[in-house]
Amino acid sequence: MKEYLKFFLDKSFLSALVIIFLIEGSFQLGCYKKFLKKNSYASNVTRITDHALSKKNELDPDILILGTSLAYEGISMRLLNEKLTSLNLKAQTIAIPGSELIIQQLALEKALGEFKNVKYVIHVNEPEMPWTVGYEVSLPTLAMASSFNRVRALEKFKEHEYTITRVELSHILIRLWAYRHDLADFILNPQKRIKDIGRAKTVYEQNLYVYENANLESLDLYS
Repeated sequence: MKEYLKFFLDKSFLSALVIIFLIEGSFQLGCYKKFLKKNSYASNVTRITDHALSKKNELDPDILILGTSLAYEGISMRLLNEKLTSLNLKAQTIAIPGSELIIQQLALEKALGEFKNVKYVIHVNEPEMPWTVGYEVSLPTLAMASSFNRVRALEKFKEHEYTITRVELSHILIRLWAYRHDLADFILNPQKRIKDIGRAKTVYEQNLYVYENANLESLDLYS
């Protein structure tokens, strides 16, 4: 017993423990969100929803677009808003690539908490996608869910009868565990991550919409 106490009271152990708690505390406060790897699942949730909310003064939408990458990349918000001008309506997207229905619902709740003028929600659904409905929680969904209010996310998982074990709980509640791969990638190549963050910040600050597909419209792929 004395050896156990000696180990737990050792300065090296206590120092490591303090560092872990400090890192977790900063993660819980959201300090790491801006450093998330570009286009990772957790990053996409934060980037897309926060960008839409940050542009509220410039674009307070009457219409919200909800969905996955099909809506995110396939609908030009610029062209849509040009067409909606005559109807005195404005649209914004919170479509998230790779998101299950539960993630889309959490994103909608987050957006509706700020956008009070929303009259219509357009849900671009993909019924052929098998992962849009299920009871086993995938790792991408856990990563995305951890970016929302975690208590609300757990309520939604329970409401939709997902199977939640200690593994899923650790991903949602302990951000050091949820972001461990992202953090390891950051430590191995910090320069690239910092450059990506700088470029993304400039692009998103300058653009009203989080994404604008630069490719010309074409039906060639479907012929």
